[in-house]
Amino acid sequence: MTAVSTTMSVQTRGGDLLEALAPLRPVLSTAKHAPAPLRSVLLSVEMDGATSLSCSTGEVSMQVGLPSSQTSTAAGQAWIDHTALRKAATALAARRGAGAQVDLSLTVTADGARLSDGTRVMYIDVLDDVHLPPTMAPAAVTWVSDRAELAERVAAVASAAATPDCNVPIITAMRLATDGVVATDKYRLTKAPLPGTGDLEPAQPPAHVFAKVIKTLTGDTVSLGVDADRLTISTDTVTATLRGLQGDYPRGVTSIGEFDDATTVRVDRTGLLDLIKPHQNVRAAKVTLATIGQTIDVTVDDGGRALVTAQVPACTPPEKIEPVTLNAAYLADALRAVGGAEVSIHVQSTLRPVKVAGDGDITAVVQPIRVAK
Repeated sequence: MTAVSTTMSVQTRGGDLLEALAPLRPVLSTAKHAPAPLRSVLLSVEMDGATSLSCSTGEVSMQVGLPSSQTSTAAGQAWIDHTALRKAATALAARRGAGAQVDLSLTVTADGARLSDGTRVMYIDVLDDVHLPPTMAPAAVTWVSDRAELAERVAAVASAAATPDCNVPIITAMRLATDGVVATDKYRLTKAPLPGTGDLEPAQPPAHVFAKVIKTLTGDTVSLGVDADRLTISTDTVTATLRGLQGDYPRGVTSIGEFDDATTVRVDRTGLLDLIKPHQNVRAAKVTLATIGQTIDVTVDDGGRALVTAQVPACTPPEKIEPVTLNAAYLADALRAVGGAEVSIHVQSTLRPVKVAGDGDITAVVQPIRVAK
């Protein structure tokens, strides 16, 4: 796209502009080290006055409707720096003291963009000669879900996916389908039912990006659709399409449900999590669980820097389990994911996967660490 050849002028409220920019932010954050065009938003004004903001990184495309009234009849498009536009809108809204209700006028010409509240003007650069990957076409809707419930489950499951800098791309994804949502980095796995109704073909979007996108959406429901390798999630005002990762999704440490021969202990989730949290960011930290009488013996070892031993009361008389050692960060993530006041920990042996389950329907599995005798 080349420079703006006409003048576009859009009037909107400060709150509406900031709300439209918000869901675009996590998409653009995936390209924070990329050239400026990949960190910009496309302002589009149609002949009928419909106005939108959109962005595309090649892996994610998003379009957000912007409530507005045109003050000129000119239609067109212009690329504007997202961060500069957000900061300008925030500053003008704060200055007037009217917050979200302040009226703003956004005018775009070949020389740049101007955002004004009627008394003060903020100048923003408009990008020229922008060449980006084409926007992905959205998939048709086949599934409708409660937004808050889906966001909660996706965030919980995403914690088991590998981080985006992993050199095995497929394990940075999560798998969504009618039968549920699951993520694994091969050493742990978290699974939950997919809330909603309909029929959804399998999709493998980047787990952490998908979780961030859903978190910024508003409204009661969201719609999902899958077409080939594309997953689309939409509300009344936002449509986002994510390119799924290619390849067979790994089975993970185990399939959930193979714990018929496990012994079980039930403990206070917060009490156990509070013991682990101070050490979870130490890469070598590990947690050993064992039963001693009516308590669970918990030893946290962060590789020589600290060694903490404590007893956590069992919520029910515990079965005897052999000591099992787990990665501290993985166990902490599992405890957060399943939620609830109490958790059941199912142990098969010192080297077979351990299942963590709460009173809800989210389940986590963690592979133990082999400890030298």
